[in-house]
Formats: sequence, C-alpha cells, structure tokens
Amino acid sequence: MGRPKTDRNRPGIVNAGIMICALGMMLAVTFTCLAFVGASRSVRERSKSSGDAVAAVSETGSPLNGSDVSPEATKTPEPTAEPTPAPTPSPTPTVTPVPTPTPERTPRKTPPPTNTPSPTPSPTPVPTKIPDPIVTPEPGPWSERSAKIIPPNEVDYTYVNSIPNEILYGDMSHESQQWYCGQWRYDSQGILRCVYDKKPSTLAFLKAHHAFDRLPTTEKKLMLALSAGYDNGTMETAVNIMKERDVRCVFFLTGEPVISLSAEFLRGIIDDGFVIGSHSMYHPAYNKLSNEQAVADLNAFYNTLNNKLGYVYKLRYFMPPSGGATKRTVALLEELGYITTFWTFTYYDYEEYDTMSREDALWNLKNSLFPGCVIYIHATSRMTLGVLGEFIDYAHEQGFSFVLPDEFF
Repeated sequence: MGRPKTDRNRPGIVNAGIMICALGMMLAVTFTCLAFVGASRSVRERSKSSGDAVAAVSETGSPLNGSDVSPEATKTPEPTAEPTPAPTPSPTPTVTPVPTPTPERTPRKTPPPTNTPSPTPSPTPVPTKIPDPIVTPEPGPWSERSAKIIPPNEVDYTYVNSIPNEILYGDMSHESQQWYCGQWRYDSQGILRCVYDKKPSTLAFLKAHHAFDRLPTTEKKLMLALSAGYDNGTMETAVNIMKERDVRCVFFLTGEPVISLSAEFLRGIIDDGFVIGSHSMYHPAYNKLSNEQAVADLNAFYNTLNNKLGYVYKLRYFMPPSGGATKRTVALLEELGYITTFWTFTYYDYEEYDTMSREDALWNLKNSLFPGCVIYIHATSRMTLGVLGEFIDYAHEQGFSFVLPDEFF
C-alpha cells in the first residue's frame, strides 16, 4: 500500500524541480539585463558591473553550468565599446564657435571717432588781416584812437606775431645811436639836410600802423614832446615857461611822477590844454619785452593815471622808453589803441645836471627847426629848461608855431 503513494508523488517532485530550474534561468536573464543597462551609463561602471553580474550569478547558486553563462557574458562588452565615443565629441564642437563672431563686430564701431579730428585744422589758417608791412594802407580814423585795457591773456596776438620782430629803433645804449629817429642840420649854404634818418620803408611802416616820428605837414609847425621819468620839481617850471608863451606840449610820463605829483596838478595841466601821454609804467626797454610783459606795463600806467585823476582819461599817445621798439612793438601798440610817437630830433639832455653847455644846447635846438619836426626833450633837465624859453622865442621869430599832434592825428 505504501509503494503506490511514493509513485504518485514522484511527478510532483519532478515538476517542482523543473520550476526551480526555470526560476533560475529567469534570474540569470534578469541579472544579465541589469548588467547591460549599467554598462551603457559609463565606461568605468560597465567593466565593474559585468564582473559583478557574473559574481552575482554564481552567488545565487543557480543550477546553470559554465557553458550556459559564458555566451551571455561575452555579449555584454561588445555594446560597451560602441556607445562611449558617440556622446562625448558631439557637444564640444557645437558650443565653441558661437562666441567667435561677437568680437568681430565690436571694432567696426570704433573707427568713426577717427574722422572727427579732420575739421580741427580748418580754423588755423594764417590771419586774413595781415597786410604786407611795407604796403601803406589808408591812415584810417586816427582821431578815434585811444588806449584800451585788455588783460594780457585776452589779447589776440595773431596779427602781432605775424610782424617780423625787427629792430625799428634801438635804445640810448646803442653805439650807432639808432635811438635818434633823425637829426637835421643846416649846412654852410643854409640848406636843411638830414644827418641821420630811417629808410623810406620804415617811415611807410610807421604810417601804416598808426605811428609817427614827424608831423605830416610842410608848414612851419613844430611839436614839443617833454618826458619825465621821475619828479624832481621841474615839471611846474616847464609848464609855466610854455604857458607864458601860449605853447602847449605832450608830457610823456612814467608811473613814478604820476604817483608823486598831486591830482590837482595833473588835472590842472590837462584843463590848461596840455596832453598827457604814456611813457610806460616802469620805463623798461620795450624792444626786449614779451607781448604779455608789454601789455601788463601799459595797463599798469593806464590804471595808475586814471586812479590819480579820478576819471577815465582819453590816453592816446605812447612813446617807448629810450625809443626802444621793434616793428612788433608798434603793431602791439596799435592793437591796444595807441598812437606810437617817436621823435625827429633829440639830444643828450636826459641827465638832470651837466649834460652840455648852455650855448651847445641852444645851438642844437635852433638847428632842429624844419616843418613837421617833433622835438623831444626832457622835462627833468635843468639845462634844457634853462634855454627852453629862449628857444621858443627864437622859433616864433623864424615863423614857426608849436602845435599838438591832435591837429593831425
């Protein structure tokens, strides 16, 4: 009876074994698929996962023999080599070329500023105002000229600097005595001759730039120009000598006598018909000054005189100290409204005492008589003041009269 029971149970055992084998194969396939998925993620993990997959199969105790596992394991490395190179090269070339076009457009916007400096040289052409210094233009409205105050840094020196800085007149220390604008003498036959004079081109330059060294007349008219670089008490004497003879002159003053003389005296001689001209503030040699230095000196005298008078005086005439001037000096004075005044005749009288004898002084003055002569003497010379009255009387006897430059300028 027991034998038959064992026979009936045998098919159930066989079926159970088949099922176990089926489950083992399914597990093996599952682990193989997992190993293949892991290998596709990274190259390094694939090598490890393939080994782990084989080990995992052995550890599970599956009944598969070695021949059944090896074909599955050999297939796994083949896909690992193919997918790895594909993803890596594709992203790198696409990203890098994108930023390269941007820097090429930026420099094209920068060149436009290079075109802007081109118009700047256009306003620099040499001034159109320049006439040839030798050419004599129309004298112009001399009567309207008067000095004006312009700060040195605001003066337009374009025209002035275009004039050659050539010596027009030197100074008293010059050996050739170029400071004499002209000396005139009567020869033994009584003919008036010019002992020393400037070239005709120089005289033309003076006329063209509102400057003169003689009156433009053929009549027997003379001009007295008295300068004072300091106050030694002789100014009042000179004024009285001329007032007694109904003669007027131009007093060319520096800053020192303007400061020391009283305002009442200065206003009084102006009211009496005398003219005040500028002889500079500090008596520098103008032919050695820069443009800015000359303007500063002129402005200083102008302000000093007006402050002393208490009103704005119409200052028109300027005589360079010691006669020192260049063509550029004259052009600068013209720009500032002055009429530059030189002389036709002068002599050595700028020392207060012992310059020459009375007879020599009177002889020199008498021989300066010719139409239009500008006689330049010093109001500080006691020798000159000693013969001034006698000289004026002699000139009147010869038919000469003394006039102011305003009659012509």
